[in-house]
Amino acid sequence: MTDLYCFPHSGGFSYQFRALGQVIAPLSPRPVDYPKVGARDGSPEGVGDFVRRWLASCDGVDFGGACLYGQSLGGLMAFEAAVQLEQRGTPAAGVVIAAALPFSHSAMPRLDYELCSQEELLDWSFGTVQGREPSGAEREVFRWLSPRLRRDLRMYAGYTPDGRLDLTPALVLQATGDRVCPPPTQHYWAERISRLDWREIDAGHLFHMDAPAVTAAAVRDWRST
Repeated sequence: MTDLYCFPHSGGFSYQFRALGQVIAPLSPRPVDYPKVGARDGSPEGVGDFVRRWLASCDGVDFGGACLYGQSLGGLMAFEAAVQLEQRGTPAAGVVIAAALPFSHSAMPRLDYELCSQEELLDWSFGTVQGREPSGAEREVFRWLSPRLRRDLRMYAGYTPDGRLDLTPALVLQATGDRVCPPPTQHYWAERISRLDWREIDAGHLFHMDAPAVTAAAVRDWRST
């Protein structure tokens, strides 16, 4: 069994990998949570900072026997973690970059995530990302979620990959109905990853939740090749 460290999307939480975790055996998910907004140890200034802190907290982990998985912002986190591990001379067994492109290459509207209204952020989160209207309960939850989402979107907008992967096998997953990172995303990553493969998912941006069985099958198919 191989550990699969999973990084969530902007504003996401580790529990959102529960459905994927139930169907992705023999991989064993190890979801990662980002710090709370206003946590005592401080929020990371960017993707690279968070990854350095996270890797420091994983002292003793043999990533040569583990894979990394990241969705959206998490895909950038997973790529950066794989880069830093290669730079240390201890590459991961593999990395899955799911529905992820840097802000400058995405199709996201240039919304000011810090100054926009709550309603504008809500419309973007559900309308652009998920292609639907939020329920009343989701509107209530969003009031609590929005500070974290704004923080994570700042991290996302502030990161441009500047490393490359030469040793780590990588899979790019892209969705046919993705409004944020529409295909073909593999062309961007092909310039930065030597050992690259890709699969297409018939779903939207959050396919690890909307189509977990299909996502798991794509990852298993890649690992078997």
